[in-house]
Amino acid sequence: MPMDISKEQRKALKRAYKEKSAEEDLHRRIRNLDDFRRLWKELVPPTGQADSLQGELLRAVENLWDESFCNGNRNFGERHLQQCELLAQTLKQWPDFTEDARDVYGRMIERIAQAGRNSMEYEHLSARERRYYKKPTDCADNYVYDLLIVAFTDFALGHPDVIPFDGYPSVEVPLPPPLSPSARMDQWMKTLFTTYCKPLGYKKEGVNFRLILPDGLGKVINFQRNTYNTAQTCSFIINTGIYFEQGTELSKPKFKEYECQIRNRPRLSAPDPWWTIEEGKPSDAVWAEVDKTFSEAVLPWLNRFPSKAETVKEVISEFERSNTRGRARPLHIAKRLMDCGYGEILLPILEEELAQWQGFSHGQDVSRLIEAIKSKSAK
Repeated sequence: MPMDISKEQRKALKRAYKEKSAEEDLHRRIRNLDDFRRLWKELVPPTGQADSLQGELLRAVENLWDESFCNGNRNFGERHLQQCELLAQTLKQWPDFTEDARDVYGRMIERIAQAGRNSMEYEHLSARERRYYKKPTDCADNYVYDLLIVAFTDFALGHPDVIPFDGYPSVEVPLPPPLSPSARMDQWMKTLFTTYCKPLGYKKEGVNFRLILPDGLGKVINFQRNTYNTAQTCSFIINTGIYFEQGTELSKPKFKEYECQIRNRPRLSAPDPWWTIEEGKPSDAVWAEVDKTFSEAVLPWLNRFPSKAETVKEVISEFERSNTRGRARPLHIAKRLMDCGYGEILLPILEEELAQWQGFSHGQDVSRLIEAIKSKSAK
């Protein structure tokens, strides 16, 4: 008997779904239909495809529901598109469904398929582009799947004899959109991390690669985008830093590059540290330079700091030598060393600095820092 949805039934459904309690009751009632549960046990195998068209139709609806509600359509792919196409073709080819039912259910199936195609497109976008993506990437309305389950359960009941399932129809899988400059940079970061840093024990968090040694020495590689990037261009630089604290356990395990005691932008050549990717232009030469710089400049610079003890010694020596040509020593480095428990080692250097800058504002800053170190040591 042909299935149809009358105007009264539509109005009743709309009224029911206006109230949450009614929606939950309808959802619970539909998904526990005795006929559906019985047919599922009889026609759907524990794994793999069903041998009958009736069983595979029920399995397709359940798979589409599961992918949307359990995975947010993040694993939506060719097989899910084939399942949508199987449902749509069944509606068109079998006289069990009236024109009205084909129209209603067909729009539901297309809604599921389009959300899946949007999700496949979304997965190829960069993190920045995803923030501005407005298309729906899943179909999370229970009533859509509930009504499809009812429709194809009734179809299976109307055909007690097994209809052989010949396989899924072919579908056209949407090609991923061309990578934007920003997405290409993200792809390069993943490649560099997988190739060079992951084997060394680095951990990736966004645009930062971090390595923390057992003695508490931290290393970070940071990819910094240009503030003035557009959708058509993406410029970036690679920053590196060495970070440490007083003990072997870091209170800031996710330290930033600008918080490091030693910072650098290693390059093999050329004074301009920025690399630029432009839309529509080949970027192989840019990638080759980035890859070479990363392997021959960035990592070797970080390898210069094998341990915390040697690094601290180098920082203190560099701080001591930093007053050449009458320059004032950078007190922010001294403050960080003091916070890490190395203030007393700095006292002779700071007292020398105070003697040179007596009467200047820098000298006052040095005097306050000396007092802070002595106060901290007294405690």
